[in-house]
Amino acid sequence: MTDYKKELAVAIEAAEKAGKYLVENSDRISISDYKGSTHDYATEQDLQSQFSILKTIKDAFPEAKFLTEENTEEVDTNDTLWIVDPIDGTRMFAHGIYFYSISIALWDKGEVKAGVVYAPQYGKNMYTAIKGGGAFVNDSKIVTSNKHDSLAQSLVATAFPYERDMVDATMERMKLLIHRCEDIVRLGSCALENVIVAEGGLGSYMERGPKVWDIAAAKLIIEETGGLCTNFDGTPLDIFGKKNGKYYLEFVSSKNRQIHEEVIELLSSLT
Repeated sequence: MTDYKKELAVAIEAAEKAGKYLVENSDRISISDYKGSTHDYATEQDLQSQFSILKTIKDAFPEAKFLTEENTEEVDTNDTLWIVDPIDGTRMFAHGIYFYSISIALWDKGEVKAGVVYAPQYGKNMYTAIKGGGAFVNDSKIVTSNKHDSLAQSLVATAFPYERDMVDATMERMKLLIHRCEDIVRLGSCALENVIVAEGGLGSYMERGPKVWDIAAAKLIIEETGGLCTNFDGTPLDIFGKKNGKYYLEFVSSKNRQIHEEVIELLSSLT
């Protein structure tokens, strides 16, 4: 029976190597691919970061299989999968705003068993978790802040969808939330924002349209600190959820049950 410690160590190594490359090349941004709109693109650094991560993992586990942001081929979720986002927050990275992260998760036996979210230039913080073993930042166990424990006292993070025809629905949800929370922020890296939920700096995160690679590692980290992650209606989350054949989630996370229930009540009123 594996304890996933080796897998986590390899994921940390992969994130550190890719992060070093990104830091060294953060002033040489080159857009390599537009994904259907000018709002959604990959840089050469995304591709090279992914190459580095996959090589490190394959060197340790030659039979490894992957689902990555830059390679979204169909996968069998009965397999053991490494779920990789080589730069979560590409737009921030491309504009020289270094609130971005690298996300690596290991899916095995029907759930995420290990996860890493690394912020190479935002505090150089390495967030990690193994299922059932707690969550850590830079080797210190994460204890969620008990300050701002109600929605009224909380900052809520969100993101705008790449599909601009979905923006109005997002704005309607924000209109409801802004009257019930302290403020709404949009920081630009789903994975990194969600580990801040785990720490307690953000009370909740809400997004319509994130993908499995955005949330797989952060979801484990949140849950290992006692937080919650669900669909907008409060039902359990299938991280491989799709809409019209493409990966798609209506995702909400919160640092505690009280905040989560308040957010779900508001979001459910619009569905």
